[in-house]
Amino acid sequence: MFFINVPIVLLAAWALHKFVPVIAPKNPAAKFDGVGVTLLIAASSTIVYGIVQASEAGMFMNSTTMGWLESDHSWQVLMLFMRYVGQISQ
Repeated sequence: MFFINVPIVLLAAWALHKFVPVIAPKNPAAKFDGVGVTLLIAASSTIVYGIVQASEAGMFMNSTTMGWLESDHSWQVLMLFMRYVGQISQ
């Protein structure tokens, strides 16, 4: 069942290459922001994992879901990301 995604992704990649125009970057001197990407992935993955656990448990108010959503880790990382973005945008 998983392999049905392979031709869909190949078709989407072809369509992306064929139909989406190349756009020049607004700031060619900009560098890849690895710290920001890492913080965003860490924050969003903990929140999404908690939401996914709700579907496995059959209800939203279970201890695993609430543990991941209310954990200090997920929200602290999200706040750290927001603070980091605020510092680099000024």
